[in-house]
Amino acid sequence: MDARIAERVYVVSPWQLVVALQDDQRFRIELGEACPAVTQPDVKIQLLAPDGWACGAGDEVVQVSGADTAGSAVCSVAALAPVDRREFARLAREASRNGSAGDAVTLAPVEVVARRPRGFRGTTDFCFASRHVRGWHEDGDGLVVDVSPLRSGGNTRYRIELASSCIELGAAEDIVLRSGVGNGLICGHTGDQVVAQARPVTGALVSMLDSVPATQASGCQIREVYPLKRS
Repeated sequence: MDARIAERVYVVSPWQLVVALQDDQRFRIELGEACPAVTQPDVKIQLLAPDGWACGAGDEVVQVSGADTAGSAVCSVAALAPVDRREFARLAREASRNGSAGDAVTLAPVEVVARRPRGFRGTTDFCFASRHVRGWHEDGDGLVVDVSPLRSGGNTRYRIELASSCIELGAAEDIVLRSGVGNGLICGHTGDQVVAQARPVTGALVSMLDSVPATQASGCQIREVYPLKRS
């Protein structure tokens, strides 16, 4: 991994980090031992590697300094591996749930900075705002939504994976995306749903349904959200 173009970091646990690079690659970093310092708020994390290249060969370290650390903590890197967009989004979301997600910031060469957010927040690595959705369609792998790249970190499309089959989508004229936390962000968190809006019913069937009490449409649970490769 070229640590000189590291851009964003998420602290999944005291043993694990995930890093996004400026060239759109993503990596998982495993530490040789628990490093509680990386989970502290307002810390500065530096990945130190020979000539800026990290390979998980045993000669790279993560150095942590900040307001809540006495001096600098140094933790060895035990392993490093590339991850795909789906896995990166899952791990970044796990970091967010643990309260250790890094801000999406542009980083200096060979330097990765992480700050603990206050309250719930999502990033374009595993979230999009439902108000910025421009369109949607199904393909062989599930549901895809088109979003505004200016409002979604440059991403134009996101894959939505559902927790189970959603037969309602087969008859949907449109969809509504419900945020489980009520802030309009769709991240795959508990309560995030896709609600199918059925095509209008016409003819004699309408009069038959007039006497049936209206019920709120049920949604299909969203399991995973991640951006697709930029075109």
